[in-house]
Amino acid sequence: MAILNWNCSQCYRIVEAGVGQSLYSCKLGWYLAYSCNNCGNIIELDSAPPIPQDIRKAILEQSGYYQLTITDNRENRIKAAQCFYGLFNLSTSQALNLVKKVIAYNGVPGTDVEMEYIAKELKSYAVKYSINKIEKSKFYINFTEIPSIK
Repeated sequence: MAILNWNCSQCYRIVEAGVGQSLYSCKLGWYLAYSCNNCGNIIELDSAPPIPQDIRKAILEQSGYYQLTITDNRENRIKAAQCFYGLFNLSTSQALNLVKKVIAYNGVPGTDVEMEYIAKELKSYAVKYSINKIEKSKFYINFTEIPSIK
């Protein structure tokens, strides 16, 4: 969980909100929770994608960047394209292009939960992959460039 300064929805004072991402019923989601010491307001919010970029940025900066790479061979590329076709609701050519891009840039970066979400689907297609924690400066494509998640 990351901490983000947030305005209380009742008294508008700055509070520290806990933010994060989660997988629930095979769906990627995000959450925000805080308790205001000034007015007593308590908020617990769970939501589906897309995640607000300020929340995602706080998670990445505080929890780290992770990169998912796909083993580059013909069989793996085909299986990964089939996976991305369904996972991201892409056309066949978009799915193939995404696989080529992920391989060309040696992976796709994001949060640990985003990588876990993609990995879970890749595993169901028997795609060989790996996930590693990386430094922010080591990636070229952004997970948020991938079309919206179902």
